[in-house]
Amino acid sequence: MLLVVYSHIQFFGYQDTTGMNEIFIKFRMPLFFFISGWVLYKKDRDWNNKTALTFLFTKFKVQIISTLIFFFLYIYIFHVDILSAIDHNKSGYWFTYTLFAYFIFYVVSIRISRLLKAMINEDIIVLTLTLAIIGFHYYTIHDDDLHHQRIYSIIGIPQWKYYAFFVFGTMVRKFYKTFVSITDNPWLMAICVSTFILIYIFNPLSSSITFSFCILGFLGVVIVFTVFRIHEEWFTANKNISRWMQYIGRHTLDIYLLHYFFLPRNLEMIGVYFKDNSNATIELFFSISIALMVIGVCLLVSKVLCISPLLAKLLFGKK
Repeated sequence: MLLVVYSHIQFFGYQDTTGMNEIFIKFRMPLFFFISGWVLYKKDRDWNNKTALTFLFTKFKVQIISTLIFFFLYIYIFHVDILSAIDHNKSGYWFTYTLFAYFIFYVVSIRISRLLKAMINEDIIVLTLTLAIIGFHYYTIHDDDLHHQRIYSIIGIPQWKYYAFFVFGTMVRKFYKTFVSITDNPWLMAICVSTFILIYIFNPLSSSITFSFCILGFLGVVIVFTVFRIHEEWFTANKNISRWMQYIGRHTLDIYLLHYFFLPRNLEMIGVYFKDNSNATIELFFSISIALMVIGVCLLVSKVLCISPLLAKLLFGKK
């Protein structure tokens, strides 16, 4: 969540992307969807019809209804053309919309696997449908019909490319011990880190943006997840940092829905300065500081709004 706000500080404030964000952008959203898949998977959950429908209805209220409230409020306050907003990344509110689509894809995959469990393994069904969804997404990229492209954009198909990372999160959670044993191999992690750096610097896959996106995304997710897993005791020992990060983590939805209203939008000169005087360390420190202030404001506003149980439930899905 911190990386998302940091990125939007640059996009909305600097009107450009500079410094470390060029690296973070390679794995930020893949990591976000990976975590979403990780959180979703529950070993003992029985995806019967009742459970599936109840789950999707609950998620619809949070991912769609709550988001629509903030979306329409945003376009009203900032005078955004509604047709343009719907057609172009939903004015930033595409994540929850896309995540709800992923929930549907995943639940349908599990339900199909339950019907065919005597013949085909559940994981094979999930992975097969994942490949089909990703394949359809990349098929639409090569459709030159502008009318079709607008329909694809409204539906949200351009964001379906992240579904593989969502499923990867569920698989890692399901086969966690195996994943840990594999990533504990120092040679493997050395290869992952070296490959990520080499691809990023030399970009040998420039002729295949799709392939480069997938490789850097998966490598970035594995590296970041493993770093936090290996050093989890440090976060436990540093209880203040741990509590702070967990608090932000528990209020990710609140921050995501609110932060667009509090992003600074008049920092173009700072963006030009960092672009002309490249210093990744100073830029990172400065931008992260602003991002933390925005997050702090979002958490404060969330606290105030949640004084009302009705608003807490309607806006953020809190019980």
